[in-house]
Formats: sequence, C-alpha cells, structure tokens
Amino acid sequence: MTSAEAQAFKRACSVFGLGRYFYDFGEMWVEINEYKQPRELPDLPSWALPAAERESAESRQTSEGTKRTDTAVQKGPLDAAVTSRIESCRREVGQALYANILGSIAKVRAARDIPNQHLQMEVLKWMESGVRGLSQVRTIASEIPETKFYDVLDSLQVQSIDKIPNFGVLSKLVKEMKEIHSRQSGVSAA
Repeated sequence: MTSAEAQAFKRACSVFGLGRYFYDFGEMWVEINEYKQPRELPDLPSWALPAAERESAESRQTSEGTKRTDTAVQKGPLDAAVTSRIESCRREVGQALYANILGSIAKVRAARDIPNQHLQMEVLKWMESGVRGLSQVRTIASEIPETKFYDVLDSLQVQSIDKIPNFGVLSKLVKEMKEIHSRQSGVSAA
C-alpha cells in the first residue's frame, strides 16, 4: 500500500464508521510472500465474517469437536500513572524479568502497549511482587557470606541478580536465600 492509499483507507474508515470495528481485533502477525501477499489468511472472529461464511465456520468447528476461543484482547482506557509505575519497576527487577512479566501477562513488549487498564493492574501487581522478592534477596544477600550468595546464583544458572529470567527462578532464589539465612541465624544464635 502506498501512503496515499493508506490515507484514503483511513478516511474511508472514518467516514463510513468502520474504524470502530478495528479496535475489536487483537494484534496479529501475518507472514507475506515475495509478492507482498499473505501466505495464509488470518482467522477472523465469527462476528466479522459474512453470514454464509460464519455458518460454515461454526459447523466446521463443531464437526472437528474443537471450539475456537477468541483470543483477542479488548482494548480500553489506560491509566498513564499505572504505565509509569510499571516502567519504573524495570530498573529494580532487571530487564529480563521485566520483559518476561510483560510478555507472559500482557503479551506485549512495552508497558505503553498494554491494551487495557485491567491488564495494566495485573502487570503492576506482578512487577511489585518482583520488586518485593528482589528486595528480600538483596537484604538477605547483605547478611550472608558473599560466596554462599554466588553459590545460589550459580546453582540456578543466573549470571547476576539483574538477569533473573522469570518468576519461577525468582521464587526459587528467594526460597533458597531464606533457607540459608535461617540456617545461618540458627548457627549464630547457638
């Protein structure tokens, strides 16, 4: 599409009221061939299909025994303050864990791309949980011998505290650090 065609398409969508339907589509990746045509047609939600195609698609789904669930995420109003709170967690949790939370919870790469406020709050909850977990790890790391801390990181195959790849690794790290700390507290109390 040339830029003139794209502008004409936008104007037509605006004039004829088609634009409101585009907000109901989830983002999708479509591979194109060397002729700039889609290799395969993307699946549209049933409400976007003509009546005849909708009926044949529904009958095909029932005959296959699998109902297609609509994975499109509804876009909605966003809270800029929540977006900035999410982005402020990046430095504290590290880039790897930050990207993992955004990708696994909201299926996006940047906080500004989160489609609605409900997902924003869910992502923020996980980010704050990560901040609390790493705060515990840092506190305990300052109270135990450095060699024990690095032994735990090595056992989990983590290069540094800023490169924790996901919540599973973080929860194992917190658990092991607490165990080491309680053992050391028990030894020093005796």
